[in-house]
Amino acid sequence: MMSEKKSIQRLHGRAGACVLLIAVLLVLFALAGCSRNVDPETIPPQTVPSIPVTAPQTKAPETAAPTVPETTAPATEAPTEAPTEPVTEAPTTEAPAVYTPSEKTMYATGTVNVRAADNTDAEILGRLKLAEAVQQLAEGDNGWRRVSYKGQEAYVSGRYLSEKQPETPAPYTPPAVRDVTIHGSGNGQLIVIDPGHQRRANKEQEPVGPGSDKTKKKVTAGCTGVVSKIEESVVVLKVGLRLRDLLVENGYRVIMVRESQDVDISNIERAQIANKYKADAFLRLHINSTDSSSVRGANPIITTKNNPWNGNLYSKNKKLASCVLEAYCEATGIKSRGVKESDDYSGNNWAEVPTILFEMGFMSNPEEDRLLTDAAFQENMAKGIVNGLNRYFGQ
Repeated sequence: MMSEKKSIQRLHGRAGACVLLIAVLLVLFALAGCSRNVDPETIPPQTVPSIPVTAPQTKAPETAAPTVPETTAPATEAPTEAPTEPVTEAPTTEAPAVYTPSEKTMYATGTVNVRAADNTDAEILGRLKLAEAVQQLAEGDNGWRRVSYKGQEAYVSGRYLSEKQPETPAPYTPPAVRDVTIHGSGNGQLIVIDPGHQRRANKEQEPVGPGSDKTKKKVTAGCTGVVSKIEESVVVLKVGLRLRDLLVENGYRVIMVRESQDVDISNIERAQIANKYKADAFLRLHINSTDSSSVRGANPIITTKNNPWNGNLYSKNKKLASCVLEAYCEATGIKSRGVKESDDYSGNNWAEVPTILFEMGFMSNPEEDRLLTDAAFQENMAKGIVNGLNRYFGQ
């Protein structure tokens, strides 16, 4: 009996151990199954998202880099391009000026152009002289004034108008035009040659332009060669006299403003000779000088297209200057410095005919000074000018 009980207890113990072992195995299986299910699902999600995140970060600089210069470049160019077209056109095409009615009498503070529109490219209808009155109609927010001029609406820059009438100097009366000799004959073009300066300067003042309140010396003595020590007035007279002879040989008629050093002829008087005889071209012969001995070359000087006294001659002056300069440089080998424009020269401003002030070189440059004072070279200078006139007149 006792042995049966012990046998039964041993069986129960073995059965319990088996059950426990099975339970342990089931748990282990379950854990193993769970680990196999987690690995493929959880690991990839941690690595895959990192690829698209880093890819844009690496590509972003590559796409952004080219855009930096592309957007920066126009910004640097804009300031240089803007003033040339958009800025100048804006007042007339994009933002027309606003005019406020303002009727009152205004006075010119100097010689000023009266224009058909409110810009400096507009047609010049006439000119107001210093202290001349004009009836203002309206004031523009662009600085221009709408006025009544000879029965029509016109425009004047407000910078040159004042409500207070300025004082005027005593009126200038030009001297009578002196007698001259016309060299040559026939119906050839008439050329007035003005060898610039004279032996002694005349420091008296004369208006820089008709009706101008600004004055300058009547005539100066000119410069002197840095090497030759010869006066400019002497050199230009020699060139002028030779030019006279060559022009006559080529069928031109010629008037010399001066044929000697000992004269006293102001710049206004010189221009009046050309005006009185209705010259086809007025040549004012000069030689330049500056503080720098390295500067060299030739250039004509003409009045600007906005010159208040003879702006209407601009195209003719420009053509005359270009023709003479080109032919002169070809004949002499002197460097061209281009055509210069200025409204500061009395002889040019008073002229009513095509005019150039021709700076034929620099006496402050040692090499050019030697050339300009050489007789053989002066022959080439004169021939070059003749060739230039032939081109201008189409001969």
